Amino acid sequence: MDFVTAFLNAEVDVQLYMQQPQGYEDGTSKVCKIQKGLYGLKQAPRGWNQKLNEIMKSFNFEKNIADDSVYIKHIQNDLKIIVAVYVDDLIILSNNLKEIEVFKREIKKLYNVKDLGELSLILGMRWERNRGERKSNLKQTNYIQEILEKFGMQDCKVVSTPAVKIVEEDSKKLPTNEKYMEVVGSLIYLTTCTRPDIAYSVSKVSEHLKDPTEKDWIAVKRILRYLKGTQGVGLVFGGKEARKDLEGWVDADWAGDVKSRLSRSGYVFKIAAGAISWSSKKQANVALSTAEAEYVSGCLGTQEVIWLRRFIGGLGERLNTPILNMDNQGAIALGKNSVHHI
Repeated sequence: MDFVTAFLNAEVDVQLYMQQPQGYEDGTSKVCKIQKGLYGLKQAPRGWNQKLNEIMKSFNFEKNIADDSVYIKHIQNDLKIIVAVYVDDLIILSNNLKEIEVFKREIKKLYNVKDLGELSLILGMRWERNRGERKSNLKQTNYIQEILEKFGMQDCKVVSTPAVKIVEEDSKKLPTNEKYMEVVGSLIYLTTCTRPDIAYSVSKVSEHLKDPTEKDWIAVKRILRYLKGTQGVGLVFGGKEARKDLEGWVDADWAGDVKSRLSRSGYVFKIAAGAISWSSKKQANVALSTAEAEYVSGCLGTQEVIWLRRFIGGLGERLNTPILNMDNQGAIALGKNSVHHI
């Protein structure tokens, strides 16, 4: 569902005035006192968030303990309805279709909303369901095509990997960083939503947003060439054999950055056979050994798994004890040694 002119529904809790709108002047120097939110008003997003919270509370919804943008309502026994919010867009889920219809009907009585039907497209992501195989697919094919066309790469040659080993050498700086920042920003959104396979590559090119060089631009174009050949790739969840267990993997490349000698941490977590959380980022401090670098990555992964358990538990789901996989015996021994955790 989508709220129509959502910000106009929220009251303004401070004194604000505006000039008379063009075409509605009365020939005086009077100004208009703003009582409801307006688009472009810096207080409007916060006001709408408060209003939406009031709306959901009036329908007996509670906020998820780990995420304020997700609401849940327990009805009876195992019946529940979950509402995920992105500004004025609502994704409504329930294990009972009638409960969704009741919620939609009640909210339509109070506010002007659009019923967009079954979820298929949200924020540039396409959601497809294969009910026969009990699988769901989340991908951004159209978004990738738009990026390629926008930056003139729709006819580029395809490559099989998004990155190659970068040789640290001097390279001519680009005359401006505007286009570079624009394409990297587009790739960051893609990485955040559905493409963990380019997380490392995008993280590397993001390090040079201020002063990109021709070498950096070649690296960005390689990512686009990789995306050209993998436009239909996305996240797949479920399947008849899929388990509802939460499992994660963490790793690190010790002193991978040649200049700073900083290591890079990476993790990915899966549930129902699909990736739900991932990251590739530099560590804050220089690690003195592979065990230390891996241990820092394990700590980062542990923080994420704690949040995921709180979030999924807040949805009323019971999970197994999460498994966090590492490949460094030294880091594993440190993690199991209670002397280090007093």
